[in-house]
Amino acid sequence: MSEGYIQPNLSHGLRIWWAFFWRTTLAATVLTIATTVALRRIYEDAEGPTYVSAHIIVPLMKYDQYLFTYGIGLLVMAYILRKNFHHFRIGLLSHFGTEAPHILRPTAWRTIRVWWT
Repeated sequence: MSEGYIQPNLSHGLRIWWAFFWRTTLAATVLTIATTVALRRIYEDAEGPTYVSAHIIVPLMKYDQYLFTYGIGLLVMAYILRKNFHHFRIGLLSHFGTEAPHILRPTAWRTIRVWWT
């Protein structure tokens, strides 16, 4: 194993999960509520200059929560992969056929792969 490597346990997993969960949930909820209120006001003001068809409003109101949750989730995951937790941090390692692993930078593609997993 690498020098400084610690075997993750339940406490580490819960800290990582909580750091991801509360940020993502709070931001996505606030944005979803704000978007829903704004879209309803736009739709109810059908007589005014901002007339928007229900064919546009309904899908936006139906899928905005998913878009916000996934988008913010990716941003928060990128943050977590760079965050120093108390006594540990997440490291992306690769062997690439060598004996000693080397640290990989958390790029956008790697962040997506970790988030999807």
